[in-house]
Amino acid sequence: MLGRSECILLKSVLEMARPRKGGTPTFTAYHAARALNLLEGERLGRQRLARSLGLGEASTRTLLEIMGELGLVEKAGRGFQPTSRGRELAKTLSRVIRVHTGTANPIPGGAAIILPNIDPPEDLTSVYKIRDYLVEEGCKVAVIGGTQQGRPVFPGVEGPPVTYIVEAVEDLGITGSSTIIFVPRTCLPQAYNAALRIIVERLCK
Repeated sequence: MLGRSECILLKSVLEMARPRKGGTPTFTAYHAARALNLLEGERLGRQRLARSLGLGEASTRTLLEIMGELGLVEKAGRGFQPTSRGRELAKTLSRVIRVHTGTANPIPGGAAIILPNIDPPEDLTSVYKIRDYLVEEGCKVAVIGGTQQGRPVFPGVEGPPVTYIVEAVEDLGITGSSTIIFVPRTCLPQAYNAALRIIVERLCK
């Protein structure tokens, strides 16, 4: 379980990406998390941050405005920096969701999202529940499973993909139990949103 203050922070990030007047934002919780990490390393202005996030300037401006209203970032000279609340959020996010893009992957050019605090799916019904979150966010391709004491557990996956999964899990270096979601890198932002929803629903009571 997560603490009350941690859950409030995580829920606020999910709220940022919800549809508003004028439509659904192009940014997601992933962009907010990445922005916090980038700004913690270096003060960036809106234009440079937009390029780093792969967003347009207008979307980045809206994202920064919302993050400012939530007390997550503040203006610092010509750029922005995380507040203490923003740094706390970044720390919590990195603890509950890990993203790997430079490791072996059963999906060519894909990304791995690891949820260290969520046990792996035990059967296909559990896999389908996770897949439903992904599809709702717009990510329709995924390999879902996890590790049990460091060993790969991917219900329903058979044949040649198993070799790639074993290699990918070894590459990730996971020793305990966790849920792993492999997705194409193009839908990483949407999959991150789905993962955060799973975290909030399962670990925040």
